[in-house]
Amino acid sequence: QKMSFHIQQSWDIIPVAILITAVFLSHVTADFILEVQVLTYSNPTHLASAFDGNCCDRSDIEISPPICIGVGTICDNSFSFCFREADSEDDSKNNCSYGQSTTELIQQNSDNLTFTVGEDFPGGVPNPVIATGQRWPGHVQLDIQIIDLDFGNTADDDVDLFLIDINLTSGINFSAPTTYNGVNGYGQIELRFRLSCTENYYGPDCATFCMERNDEQGHYTCGSDGSIVCLPGYQGPVTNCTMCVPAEGCSPDGGFCNVPGE
Repeated sequence: QKMSFHIQQSWDIIPVAILITAVFLSHVTADFILEVQVLTYSNPTHLASAFDGNCCDRSDIEISPPICIGVGTICDNSFSFCFREADSEDDSKNNCSYGQSTTELIQQNSDNLTFTVGEDFPGGVPNPVIATGQRWPGHVQLDIQIIDLDFGNTADDDVDLFLIDINLTSGINFSAPTTYNGVNGYGQIELRFRLSCTENYYGPDCATFCMERNDEQGHYTCGSDGSIVCLPGYQGPVTNCTMCVPAEGCSPDGGFCNVPGE
């Protein structure tokens, strides 16, 4: 009987401990969500860096500059996204600390692509592409590798690379569309961005925590910057608005109240 009592007691304690831990963690984790919408991509020359500037899927065209016309010279594009720390010295493909994803074949034999906002890329990669992390650092670097997919036993080919520094503060709207050129000079990509904070986090770096409440622990809502705003009848944002506002005319020295207006 004694053993049964202790087993039951331990199971009662465990959920409480888990709950306390979960509540504590929710107060120390400040998260951001970075969205990158891909609007258009084009490579009018159909050239690929893997062939030293020759046509996609063809390395035997000896005309300089090469003229890429017809099936077999146009790229079969896939996009690879890597979000990394902007000031990191490690630029390897394994250092995508804020997120990494790669699409499947977007469209065969097409170097002029327009995307529908909200429609996923092939392979389930969302558009906008999402990056997340703890406390927005001010800016991050986005690497977009354009890949020409080859089928059979032939290795895929690098087409172009976009290195984009994203410098934002949090807000509700997407930025204006911006066009970027690839480092190899072949492709152009049009993007727009939005940075937002997860629920209960505020501020330009999503580091200010505020969760509205109306109980014995406090009576307040949250301002747009995460500041505590006392509910009517309560005062003292420094103490989470736990002090009620007494009735008009009550002595400021000796008066007190248990409920607002008393």
